[in-house]
Amino acid sequence: MHSYSLATYVLQERHMPILRDWLAFLHHPPEALIVHIADDPAIAAALEALCREVGIALKIVRAVTVADVARGEAGLMAEQFAAASSEFMVVMRLDTFVFRDGDPDWLQPVFEALAEDRYVFFTAAQNRFRGDRALDGTPFLTTRHVSNNLAIYRREKWLSMQAHAKEHQLFDPARKLFAERSVIMFCFDQKVHGIRRLSGPNWRALHTNAWDDRMFDVRQNAIDGVGLGPYLAPFEEDKWHPWERYYGHPRPGLAALPAFWLQEMRGYLRRGGPRKFPMPLE
Repeated sequence: MHSYSLATYVLQERHMPILRDWLAFLHHPPEALIVHIADDPAIAAALEALCREVGIALKIVRAVTVADVARGEAGLMAEQFAAASSEFMVVMRLDTFVFRDGDPDWLQPVFEALAEDRYVFFTAAQNRFRGDRALDGTPFLTTRHVSNNLAIYRREKWLSMQAHAKEHQLFDPARKLFAERSVIMFCFDQKVHGIRRLSGPNWRALHTNAWDDRMFDVRQNAIDGVGLGPYLAPFEEDKWHPWERYYGHPRPGLAALPAFWLQEMRGYLRRGGPRKFPMPLE
């Protein structure tokens, strides 16, 4: 098994059970956990205890805020990648809830495909795009759309893709989600692909955007596989509303619908038309 580092942000101490879910999901422990954390000694203490228990190194890069993460993810990820010494980086977000029944060595074919440079990333936590194509004899689809809610990169490859996107101005570094979108634009520009694994009954990574108290119920439903069908059914391009994009997001009740549709109409008028998918589509 190739060595890897696990990179994320831990901004609330109550996210520790989700981090434990991830370590069980990955099965083979990382070489190191590399994190930005909130300025909270309790988080640092909890992470130190977990890493000591599991037997992995802990590298706390520095303290950050939610606003720092929202507006500067590419820079923060670059700091995490610079702090690592492993060949591979597993990037994940703690609002993505995971479950695996069997298949403990699922990381191995991912590392092999990336090590041979056949594909430039692995991703999950999204449904398929229309341009994705199944790879016969594997659980993967080829794709050009990545999500850092669960992504795996060769460390040097990611750094080179970020540099390429900036050098050739493929995407505006000031825009939100530059880290993801620069990889996507690199794939279209260089005519290369990553690989995606879809969630299902026995293996799943579900993006929830659940950071408040409902996260505990959503996490349990994700583990139990409650309501997977509707969330996995449409193509990602067809998901516009929060309850379509995020697993477990509540649909508005009848009383909230007028306000919701008023907000939708204001957005339509502000844009001068319907929403457009923000990235190229094949």
